[in-house]
Parts: sequence; structure tokens; C-alpha cells
Amino acid sequence: MGSAGRADVTPALDGRAGRRADAAAARADHRVSACPAAPLPAQDPRCVLGPPEHAARRSLSDGWGFTAAGAIAVFCGWGVWAAAGRGSLSAPAFGLVLVLLVAAGVFGLSRFLGYLVLEQMMGRPRPHARWSHFLAGLFLTAAGISYLVNTAWFNHAGDWVSEATTWVSNQWKRIV
Repeated sequence: MGSAGRADVTPALDGRAGRRADAAAARADHRVSACPAAPLPAQDPRCVLGPPEHAARRSLSDGWGFTAAGAIAVFCGWGVWAAAGRGSLSAPAFGLVLVLLVAAGVFGLSRFLGYLVLEQMMGRPRPHARWSHFLAGLFLTAAGISYLVNTAWFNHAGDWVSEATTWVSNQWKRIV
């Protein structure tokens, strides 16, 4: 019997609530140590190596849509260009991987320049990576358009359009 005349009843551990309780208990048991350790010396948080904290990852991924749109554009342009070549995909695939690596370099360089200019010179924080993602996406889009423009059938599309307009004008003259 608990205090105030109520019985202590533990709920059945089934379903998601039970799994959550079991996981929380396992984490709590894992944190308990048999022998106390000496406290670690305080470290400068900027010098700690390892994955960035959640807020830093969130600010780094802010604006990823620009890069994703550029990646879709370069993949589509590359796909049309590679399909028009009618050869093996090993050499064109190397070109695509190279473009993606250069885009990663553009992103990294713009992040580094933002760090130097905004944080070091101006003393302002960088709240997001939108401009870096925008520049990487712009580079990828330009590369995709370049792939598309260098496709053989795309170069001859202007001839097809001019021939079609000439044919339509000749038909119109014949009717009128």
C-alpha cells in the first residue's frame, strides 16, 4: 500500500511504452559506474574533436535544398549527355564524380571564406550555411547546363526548330 491508501501498481510493460521504459532503464544502468572516476579537466569547447553538436549540424544543413536542386540538375544534364554518347558509362561516371567533388570543394571553400570574413574579421557568428549551399547548387546547375549544351542532339535542336518553322510557313503560304 502506498501513502494515502492507494496501492502501488506498476503498469504492464508491453507495446511502445514498455520498450521506451526498458531503453531508459538500460541507459540509466549504463551510466552508473561501479568505481567513481576522477573529474575530467575542463576543455575549451572549440578544441574538442569529434562530431559537431546538434545545433552546429543543423546550421550546416540549413539551405541543403539549393545543393539538392543543383545535384538534380547536374544528374539530369549528365544523364542526357551520357545517354547521347551511347558508350560505356565508366568515363562519363568519372566526370560526374569529379563535378560532385569540385562542388564539395566549392561548398567547403565558401564555408571557410565565411569563417574568415564573418567570424574572424567582423566578429559576427555564422547562423547558417545557406550561401555556401547556394554557391554549390549554382555551380552544380551550371555544370548540368554545360553537360546538356554539349549534347549532340541539343546542338541540332536549333536546326530542327528552324526547319519546322520554315515548313509551317510554307504550308501557310500554300493554304492562303
